[in-house]
Amino acid sequence: MNMLPEDFMMEVTLSFHKVIDHYRERLKTETNPIAIAFLTATLDYVSNHPRLEEGLQVEEIEQEKEVINTLLSDLFPRALTLNEIKAATVPFSDFLFNKSERFENLLSHIIDEKFSLLSNTDFDYFTMASGVILKDVYNAQIDLSKPLHCQIPDGKGNLKTYRITYNADFVEVALKDEKYRLTDVDIKELLRNPENKKLWKSKFPKNSYTFKGFGIISLTDVTMDNAISDLKTVLLGNLGEKSNHETEKVEKIFKQMFNMEDLHVGFTIYNNVDMLFENMVYSDSSSFLLGSSHEKNCNNALCADSYAHLLRDFTPLVITDVKNYRDNIENTFLPDNLIEAGFNSAIFYPISHEGRLLGILELASYTPYLLNTFNAQKLEGISDYLKMALIRSEQEYETTIKALIQTECTSIHPSVQWKFEQEARRLIRSRAESSDDNFNDLVFEDVSPLYGQIDVVGSSDARNEAIKTD
Repeated sequence: MNMLPEDFMMEVTLSFHKVIDHYRERLKTETNPIAIAFLTATLDYVSNHPRLEEGLQVEEIEQEKEVINTLLSDLFPRALTLNEIKAATVPFSDFLFNKSERFENLLSHIIDEKFSLLSNTDFDYFTMASGVILKDVYNAQIDLSKPLHCQIPDGKGNLKTYRITYNADFVEVALKDEKYRLTDVDIKELLRNPENKKLWKSKFPKNSYTFKGFGIISLTDVTMDNAISDLKTVLLGNLGEKSNHETEKVEKIFKQMFNMEDLHVGFTIYNNVDMLFENMVYSDSSSFLLGSSHEKNCNNALCADSYAHLLRDFTPLVITDVKNYRDNIENTFLPDNLIEAGFNSAIFYPISHEGRLLGILELASYTPYLLNTFNAQKLEGISDYLKMALIRSEQEYETTIKALIQTECTSIHPSVQWKFEQEARRLIRSRAESSDDNFNDLVFEDVSPLYGQIDVVGSSDARNEAIKTD
């Protein structure tokens, strides 16, 4: 059998005998007249094509295309051909046939003629074959499932991630010669040394076993899951590092999640102490809410509707048509900034914790209605990760403020600590912009000192009397 990896050491025969045997056994117990008619007709049809049971060459697959399609109709239902990404395959090879329409459409976007589905993964043919032998011939309790992923471009050229599932249930394994049979000692030695390829190949010499049947490969779109995983990795990094690369990476992740190229990501921090929206100190990410401003009081930045969404109810503010939204509100600071940047639809997603706003994730597009309430729901799956990252960032920021005050100032009274923290925040922001700034002298205007003395009447007499009594 050709189409196999050059170093594959086992004999492989493409056959559909296990499906045919399954139909024969099922016919013995089936009571549904429609199912009986289908099974009988299928078996009669297949009986005129004995090569399907005995064994086919790859070159013969195209000739037997129709009968194979009929035989596998239970495994590849026609009603799901535009939904499932599924294909049959020659065992332990990358040769696919009987592909679902969705699979065909997916592969049609691949330009690289040398593209090979399993070759683009870490799929190990020999390890998989050895595992099937141990499980089917020797009843070894091993788990053959292993997550495999590949990336395939869609019609827009965007790479999408798919999880590959390989089903070997219709592959039959047989020992060619008893001299190759493994003992319990052999099996235990193999399982103790999974990385020793030389040992494994010595226990499974060339053509010691035969594989007869076919495999089934299924693909599941996990682009969203993969993007969330990548985002978690970025968020677990050091938020204090200012990096264009990280910002671009985050934007790329969101483009994958939303499957749209026309998508831009921004972020705005909320200062609960001063009720200010602020740019992130240690990031070059844009704030679409603030535009060219560095900070803005929340009452001046938001209209009544946006204030209710973001600061009162902590619910997403979805603007499908920015110009239309602007025409229907009084305070137009937010939509004015979006229009100035060329954006026509946007989502502002509040990240809150214990009843207070931490920040706002911003998504914007140049296309009206491209961002809407339906794709806004995708953000629910990542809000907890953003919350954890913001809480950690906030804690690090507060630690930096305290350290700066301790460095620049002597001990301060708690009643005036807020003033020093305010100055420390200003200084941190100033230094983040590469400004050579220092801690300013703090002055409290219109403060009058109060002096007084308190004396408890008769306290001296009471003390003296107590001493006499003692």
